[in-house]
This record gives sequence, structure tokens and C-alpha cells, in this order.
Amino acid sequence: ALCSPFETWGDMAVQHGHAKGDPAAIQAWTNLKLGEPFEDVAGETITADGVAARAETWGDCLPAGAVLLTAGVDVQDDRLEVEVVAWGMGEESWSILHHVIPGDPSDRAVWLALDELLQRTWPHARAVPDMAISAVCIDTGGHHTQAAYTFVRDKQARRVWAVKGHNVPGKQIWPRTPSRKNKGRVPLYLVGVHAAKEVIFARLKIKEPGPGFMHFPMDRPVQYFEQLTAEKMVTKWERGRPRRIFVNPNKARNEALDLRVYAYAALHGSVALGFDLEKAAAALAPVPPRVNDRPVAAVPPPVRR
Repeated sequence: ALCSPFETWGDMAVQHGHAKGDPAAIQAWTNLKLGEPFEDVAGETITADGVAARAETWGDCLPAGAVLLTAGVDVQDDRLEVEVVAWGMGEESWSILHHVIPGDPSDRAVWLALDELLQRTWPHARAVPDMAISAVCIDTGGHHTQAAYTFVRDKQARRVWAVKGHNVPGKQIWPRTPSRKNKGRVPLYLVGVHAAKEVIFARLKIKEPGPGFMHFPMDRPVQYFEQLTAEKMVTKWERGRPRRIFVNPNKARNEALDLRVYAYAALHGSVALGFDLEKAAAALAPVPPRVNDRPVAAVPPPVRR
């Protein structure tokens, strides 16, 4: 409207005055008069410091509520980044590991190091044997697509999947079927990135442990949380219709957010194959009682003679 011959800036200023105090009206004014996306600041703002302040410790073993491990892998020009996430009932999650494998992804040694990491296991107080990573999503959308295809080709039985982000509102997180129309001729899963980010940002607002809560360890640097919260959701009008999209206003690094999207997609891929978080949680052994922060050994029943 700033460029329109049918509306004056004075009229627009008056309309802005009438819209002030009404979030819906000021959103429409910003979109239609200025032609700019509107950032919804009415809700709670998610900050890196706020999320980092909730960091905690849970010891050397996996948290008692963990029933599944998934991983997300982001391929950059000079490194691979990996996040391992534990999932429990209600999709409560724990960030178990964030690891960087330096090196050119065109070098086979980098992928061998990744393979070694993905076969690592973690001890669990309520599960025997140690828990392994059940599913992995590897981003193939960068400059090393063919190398990623080569890595996943013989690992389908291990649920190491090639994925590509599909940032379209309304697209489900995990597709019903993969595509094979790629140079690697491997199953390629188009992940609904927008839907995954909506869930992640909504859960970052949860402050009490329970369904959906996201746990982070004390040793995670502040840069990780800055990357995790780098994007914001805004409303953009296209052809007179509102569209909610995620933007990175400061062009900041956001690898941590991408990693969580891929790890979450791996959870959805596991569920699509029949995994049930609630049943798996119910099947775990009871949490052993503790005295002075030490587990108490079970007392055997008396022997009847």
C-alpha cells in the first residue's frame, strides 16, 4: 500500500492508530499496508538463555524414562554434526549427545567415524542390554548429497535413512512412502520441516518435566541453545491469504535446530514402522528404589522349607 496511488500515507497512519492494541488488526496492517511479515510477539518469547537455564544432569546412565534413541545428522562442507535424542512417554525427550566430526564429507574417513558413533550403545538402569540408536535421519540437501546416499545405501536394515527437508506448511513430518527418484537410487524421505519445527518450538515453552518436555544436559554450550532458537515463526500474506512460516531474521547458525528436526523425524519414522513409545515405556523394569542416591538391591524372597 505504500506504493499505491489509491491510499495516502496519512490514511495508513490513521488506520495504524485504530489497529494499535489489537494483535489481529495490527498483524493485518503490517501484512497488507507495509507488505512485511508479522512476528507474533503476543505469546511467550523463547530465548537461548531461558532454555539453557533449564539444563540438568542425569548421570552416566540414560534417564529412567528413556525408551528409544534416535539420531539426526547434518552434513556441512567441513564437518558432520550429530545429535542423539532419547524419547520417553508422551514424547518427552533428552538430548544425550551433540557431537561434531570435523573433516571434508568427501573423505571416507569422516563417514567411518560417523558409522562408529552410530553403533555406540548407552547403559540404562532399567533396560538390558545397553540401548543402541534405533533410527537415524541424515540430511542429503547440502553439497555432499552423493556421499550421503553412498553411506545410507547398505544401512536400510539399521534404519539409517536419507532425508531431505520439505519446508511447506501442512506437510506431515514423515511421508507415507519414500521417493527413489534420486541419483543414488536410495529411499529418500521428504521430511515436513515446518510441522516438526512447530512442535519443537511449542515444546520449548514447556517448563515442567512430563509429556513433550525437552531436557538438555549441563555441559551443553550456550552456542547450542542459540542455534536451537535461531528461527522465529511469522505470518506472511500471499495472494491475500495468511501463511505461517519460519524465518531466520539474523541469518544465524541453526544447525542445532536442524539436528532436532531430523532426530524427531527419525522418531516418526520408527512410529510409522510400528514402534509404540507408551508400550515400550510400560515394558521397562520398575525404577529401583534409592537411598542416599544409591540404588538399593532387591531383597530375595525367603526360602520356604
